[in-house]
Amino acid sequence: MAVSVCGVSVHPGDLILGDDDGVFVVNPKQAEAIGLKALEKQHREAAKRKELGYTHFG
Repeated sequence: MAVSVCGVSVHPGDLILGDDDGVFVVNPKQAEAIGLKALEKQHREAAKRKELGYTHFG
């Protein structure tokens, strides 16, 4: 049975993830694709920080 948290449906087995941008719910069947997109975003952000000279972010 699903529950609603602040208007978001959470189903048994869903993954609950969080980062600096917030918390979100991921269906396990979509986890790999979403994870790959998240890694791409992380790499783009790191490259942009490096380009702008923000070296203290790793």
